[in-house]
Amino acid sequence: DIISFLFGIISFLFDIISFLFDIISFLFAIISFLFDIISFLFDIISFLFGIISFLFDIISFLFDIISFLFDIISILFAIINFLFDIIFFLFDIISFLFDIISFLFDIIS
Repeated sequence: DIISFLFGIISFLFDIISFLFDIISFLFAIISFLFDIISFLFDIISFLFGIISFLFDIISFLFDIISFLFDIISILFAIINFLFDIIFFLFDIISFLFDIISFLFDIIS
């Protein structure tokens, strides 16, 4: 009976120790769950910043396209300006030729 009683006490002590380890395990599970929640929140924040960065990349790309179009328009206006300069130069040559002809007629007459 005494041996049975001692084994009962030892079994009870091991049950208490097992219960304490269960409590500690439960606390670590709660802490792990909290860290999982925090990690998930940081993942959401990172995802949102990724979306914002992607939107800014799209906006930057659109502004690059607009800038490129304005560059093309500027080049076209420069070409048109050059063509008008050539036309005005030709008119100056023609005007100079008429001045020479007029001068020659003045000398003849």
